Amino acid sequence: MPYYRCRSCEVTSYSAAGHSTVGLCPVCGVKLHDSNGHMPPDPALTRRFPARPRAVSQARRAVGALALDSELRANLELVVSELVANSVCHAGQSAHDPRVLDAPIDLRVVQGDGEVHISVHDEGPGFDPQDRGVSPNGGKRGLVIVEALTRAWGVDCGNGTPGCTVWCTIDVGSRA
Repeated sequence: MPYYRCRSCEVTSYSAAGHSTVGLCPVCGVKLHDSNGHMPPDPALTRRFPARPRAVSQARRAVGALALDSELRANLELVVSELVANSVCHAGQSAHDPRVLDAPIDLRVVQGDGEVHISVHDEGPGFDPQDRGVSPNGGKRGLVIVEALTRAWGVDCGNGTPGCTVWCTIDVGSRA
């Protein structure tokens, strides 16, 4: 399968249509050129997004460009969407705080050894992972989804860096 690296956003993506023509980057829409060459996919995807609602769709598109089985990729898109949405909502900053526009959300997806490891980091205070009940306003269902689709997940807060990281691992199995 041909792989292409976008010069604009640096995502490595694949394209079955790439056998005959080179198309557009699935993340940023920039035309891919033949000079990008065929290359194996990177084992890691790292992106930084501002803590705005559009970060959810940007993160989902970035994961959607990974060369994975379609069912696994759909599960990754859902998990990443839930984790990034939580970061956007709960990064610990008020909607009236001008810093909210500059607050970063960092996404890292690493493929290897039969698993995919996802981590989402924001500058918020974090939360207690034991507090997973659905709230009266309908919140916290995202973590139920994350738990259902992953082998393991956790929260790391205050480990020498400001903010909080929520991570999870999904088994690739024989579907890779």
